[in-house]
Amino acid sequence: MTEFEVCPDAGGDPPKCVIRLQFAPGGELFAWVGSYHPAYSGPRWTHVDAVYARAASGTVSTVYEDAFAMRYGHKAKVPEVSPDGRYVAIPASMEELESVLVVTDRTRPKADPVLIATRSYMGYPRPLFHPNGKDLWVVVDTPLPVGDTNEDNPPDEYFTEARRWALARFAKAPRRADTTLNFVMYQAEQVEMRCAGWTDPRRLEHCESDEQVALSPCGRYVASGSQSGAVAVEDLEGTEEARTFPRAAGMPVRRDDWDEEVCEVTHLGFSPDGARLALIAEGQLSVIPLSGEKRWVAKAKGVTGFAFHPEGGATLCAVFDSGHARTFDAATGAVQKELRWGKKPLYSVAFAPDGLTCAAGGLGGRVVIWDVDA
Repeated sequence: MTEFEVCPDAGGDPPKCVIRLQFAPGGELFAWVGSYHPAYSGPRWTHVDAVYARAASGTVSTVYEDAFAMRYGHKAKVPEVSPDGRYVAIPASMEELESVLVVTDRTRPKADPVLIATRSYMGYPRPLFHPNGKDLWVVVDTPLPVGDTNEDNPPDEYFTEARRWALARFAKAPRRADTTLNFVMYQAEQVEMRCAGWTDPRRLEHCESDEQVALSPCGRYVASGSQSGAVAVEDLEGTEEARTFPRAAGMPVRRDDWDEEVCEVTHLGFSPDGARLALIAEGQLSVIPLSGEKRWVAKAKGVTGFAFHPEGGATLCAVFDSGHARTFDAATGAVQKELRWGKKPLYSVAFAPDGLTCAAGGLGGRVVIWDVDA
């Protein structure tokens, strides 16, 4: 086992936490570091402070910092890194103007990032890189057209849709410039921004603002998890009916500030073969076979992250706030192995592309890597 820190532990309040990990094909390991708030139910963070990359040689570098987006007067949310590690897409809000994606190409470190207008009606756009490495899907909220407004659909209502953006457009020149207010310097600033360019808009009937979303390995289906614990899978090609899966029996439920029952889905992901969908709701892990077979729910609570083994996804590894990890049979939920380090809590996990090693991240920028077969 190898243990290291992707960033210095400054001992701040709230503490820093590795909330997500991702391996690139060449062995590079990306680590999302955010601010952990233990007062909430389960791990929560307001935003990602930075994304670090650890090369196979062990060298750690910074690929994104919060100040990067704030340079443009934006409020940024969780960035997404493309499967090959080349592109970083940062969802950002330009206050009252519009929401955008700030996209940067890591192979061109001296080039300015590109701002892409998403025309998101409210909230933040949610980027999803297509596994083919050529396209970027974005899930946004879109206002209803004027022609659709009536007593039942007032003008301020919206729907959620997914749109595709070809990464080949990245190299094209900006088409317009907007003037926005830099909320750091409190002065007007010219910002060059790409116009639209979105294609294949697909309305998502079961997805709402701020819900967890995931793209299938084939890039055809998008899954969304709701505040109620239900999950929906929708076809981006529009030829298949949406599939919905209600909250499983035994999943924990809490009461929110409005005394409503909540079973919030905080993590969502497809298996590599696309046959299963795993989720974490209120700290409990559940796996849904999309073929219609019986789903299973892990008995242990306090689950904070999961990852499928890259070879078909027959095995799933989950990490816990108690600081240990377990591997499960993805089909039955049977526990195969348990690893305990007896240290800080863990909140993220990822398998290397070859499936031989696994990494888990936790508080203080801590990451542990171990051999799967050891």
